[in-house]
Amino acid sequence: MNQEPFSEPPPQPGQEVRWRHPRRAFALGWFAVYGPGPFEFVGLVDPDDQETLRCYLIKTASGEKEIDARWVGPIREGTGK
Repeated sequence: MNQEPFSEPPPQPGQEVRWRHPRRAFALGWFAVYGPGPFEFVGLVDPDDQETLRCYLIKTASGEKEIDARWVGPIREGTGK
């Protein structure tokens, strides 16, 4: 049972992604660890099993990191969001 959080297609490598909920990410200290974004999307992380949610590999201030797709999403063209 794969529980995809969103129906949107994943970003393309090189595309920028941003925090979906920047205030929550800031409150959890992720701005200090990963940076405020935007981040470069590197690729999808293959789940170990069918129960795992989609994760993105992104370039952050502290190197390439796996981030759950619920936390970051593609920047829509022309909106900056």
